[in-house]
Amino acid sequence: MNQDFVLRQIRKYGRVSRVTQKDAILTAIGIHVGLLEKKNVVIRELTVEQRDRVLYFVKQFCLTQGLEFEVR
Repeated sequence: MNQDFVLRQIRKYGRVSRVTQKDAILTAIGIHVGLLEKKNVVIRELTVEQRDRVLYFVKQFCLTQGLEFEVR
């Protein structure tokens, strides 16, 4: 796992406001770390379960890195 990629995506997530952009970022993170498979993601639209799974990973990742993460 490339931690720099994940950190860049998390920073980008904090800057965007559209739900579709946030889903695209979560999709990229999820695929990168192996939580999601490309074939199971329909054009960057995540199910509630997929979104929750990736958000949980992001929260845990931020905790281990000493970063704050807020879901907006």
